[in-house]
Amino acid sequence: MCADFPDDSVRTISSATEIEDLKLSVTDSDTSESFSKEMKSILFYNDGDYACYINIDSTATTNNFKLPSKSAHSIDIPCTTPHAICASGESCTLYIRGIR
Repeated sequence: MCADFPDDSVRTISSATEIEDLKLSVTDSDTSESFSKEMKSILFYNDGDYACYINIDSTATTNNFKLPSKSAHSIDIPCTTPHAICASGESCTLYIRGIR
């Protein structure tokens, strides 16, 4: 553990000039929302009680990257429309921060 930082904190370094936030109420159907412009990096945080599955600029399925409950994931891939889905009968709130 680093002094003054809990182990679960997310730290990022970026030369970004713009940030845009999205909030998705993810269900067992593909859920998506578009940024106003293409983002260069994306940070996902799953604030729900269930895992969700995320995809970039394409429909999400439960075969995509699994983001467990109460966890974060960042990627440096251009993206305009993040997609997410939960397993049947589950839901979560997904916070997404885009950086350009």
